[in-house]
Amino acid sequence: MSDRYVSGHHTDSTRHSVASAQPLQAICDSVVQHLSRVDFQRAYALLPVADFLECGVRFVLTETGLRPEFTRSEFSEQDLVRARSLQTTVLGAPLPRTPLERLHALLQRCSVALMQRGQPSAVNLLALNLLYRLRQPLRRQLPWARRRDQACELLVSVLLQEPLERARLLLQRQALGQEQLRLRQQQRLGVNGPPHWPERAAYRAWLRQNPGSRILVTLHMGHYREAFHWLAAEAEPGRRVISLQRERDDTGSQRHRVDPRLQHQVLGRGLETTASVVAALRGGDTTLAILCDLGPRFGATEDVTLFGQPSRLVRGPALLAILGRAPLVPFVTLTRGGRDCIVMAPVIAPQLQSGETLAHGVQRITATLARCIEHWVRMAPEQWRFLPGAGMFLNTPGGRQHEC
Repeated sequence: MSDRYVSGHHTDSTRHSVASAQPLQAICDSVVQHLSRVDFQRAYALLPVADFLECGVRFVLTETGLRPEFTRSEFSEQDLVRARSLQTTVLGAPLPRTPLERLHALLQRCSVALMQRGQPSAVNLLALNLLYRLRQPLRRQLPWARRRDQACELLVSVLLQEPLERARLLLQRQALGQEQLRLRQQQRLGVNGPPHWPERAAYRAWLRQNPGSRILVTLHMGHYREAFHWLAAEAEPGRRVISLQRERDDTGSQRHRVDPRLQHQVLGRGLETTASVVAALRGGDTTLAILCDLGPRFGATEDVTLFGQPSRLVRGPALLAILGRAPLVPFVTLTRGGRDCIVMAPVIAPQLQSGETLAHGVQRITATLARCIEHWVRMAPEQWRFLPGAGMFLNTPGGRQHEC
């Protein structure tokens, strides 16, 4: 079985490996550095994203700017030549930099510096809030940003069935909240004490009856990385823990390590084979941590209904559960009154139902996860990382045009 079932990409066996991926990384870094002088969303729009993807590079837009990610582990000389050509095109194109855009980009870079190097003190949180409030009136004067924001507000209004004014407020809270969360991730695990976890005793009781492998599955809400580790730490010493991540942890994985008694391994999607993860799960002593709220850009998907709309959701969690014979443990992390709260959903059994094929089983479990996502997002939409980009899940004519 190949990586493509989880990552959506496969490695061409005829591809000649470049001696080092460093030249490609250097190309990506120079492109990111060049585009860092404009607003992040503006920079992403200027990128030939699809062309870079053909070279094996996916650019992801995050709270701290553009980040390149390799979609495979081997690259050909042709990949490098094409990437250099794209680099020349990007670096040679003039950047749209009016005085207003320059000031907005400067304030944005100040916010990023604070998120990446600051500590979540009251003073830094106040500074981050101030920088955000200074940027907002400037942003409203940028025509392209105003058009994008209006499109996002309309999309969120339709999906959540909320008035436009309410959708606008949710998006503003979400943007500031994600920046504050990024700053908070500079803390070490447990600095603020354990999360509020009403189902903890019930989860421990379930573990006693089900000591085998399991898959912890959640979405990009709240301090989900820290919550992963609280759940994974509910285990006997020596247990293997695997975290499948679609992105590098720029906050430093050492700050959020699982209990040191456990064997923790972080794997990037597409860099390890699905077979190795399935084998680990079948071994009976592995906890896998994985995210489920990813759309077509991040792997093979299944048709589901999300917020009442035809959508597509990655099939990886369901497929790994069935093939690895490991139950899915869905949970979400919410912030309530300044404190993390872990909320759990019923465990999803990995067994196929009578007469059910593998394909139908994957679709059924993925649809169940879609219902969990919608329920949790409606509980606190402003805490969902992908609220502004919810259009990426839609499976409608012109699909990508709905993405903000």
